[in-house]
Amino acid sequence: MENFLKPKLLLGILCSNIIALTIIGINTYFHDQKDGVLIFSEFVIVPLLMGVICAFFWKDLGLKGWPTTGYATLTGLLAILLSFFILGEGFICLLIVSPLILGFVISGVFIGRAMFRNRNQTLNVSFVGILLAIFIVDSLADHHYQNMV
Repeated sequence: MENFLKPKLLLGILCSNIIALTIIGINTYFHDQKDGVLIFSEFVIVPLLMGVICAFFWKDLGLKGWPTTGYATLTGLLAILLSFFILGEGFICLLIVSPLILGFVISGVFIGRAMFRNRNQTLNVSFVGILLAIFIVDSLADHHYQNMV
């Protein structure tokens, strides 16, 4: 419980959610013609990036496996809650995608933990660069959804 009161832990949770909401808000603002269709990058790339941001703030806390997973899950749940209230996402939609979001936030934390453990700046920049490139390409691409079951 004493780890939860550490400023870096809370800063990681808050910063990752603020950055994620900002990215999705900007993407929604510039792509309003998509009629509210969320794309691959918003369910995969943004949660991965959230996890990496958390790992950056948590790198000096010495967190082990289960506490890291718990805090990453808390980060993902906060993102889902903020998506409901701030972005106006529907409850059913968030219920359906919540395992995807939580899984990629947790994965991002462990990827980030491995990145920052080695202090390899080339790897760090290239991973974030690849995520950014995939996000931009996916955001600009046309998605032809049929809405068929």
